[in-house]
Amino acid sequence: MSNQSIPDYYGYSPNGATLVIYVFGYGQISGNYNTCRLGDSGEGQPVKNNAASASNGECVATHRVYYNSGYQGISQAFSPTCGDYWPSENLIADLKNENASAKRT
Repeated sequence: MSNQSIPDYYGYSPNGATLVIYVFGYGQISGNYNTCRLGDSGEGQPVKNNAASASNGECVATHRVYYNSGYQGISQAFSPTCGDYWPSENLIADLKNENASAKRT
């Protein structure tokens, strides 16, 4: 979940020298703690090619998860969900643990 488009979940280099890699973080989803709290089994693992489901907690934007970096290949859209409950939805079989980017639209 992010409030921006991410062209490559592997990471980016903000200064040309340091590589920042997107990882799963336990307890990092905001909202109602009891409904959004997920297990910590993937904590610290890279997001790229490791996600099996997704959730969209934004009220106004759709997020689309893509198979390839740069918003390419097979994709799946996650509609906006407002409030304290953000249900996760399984990625389709072609994207499960094969996800590289996400675009906010």
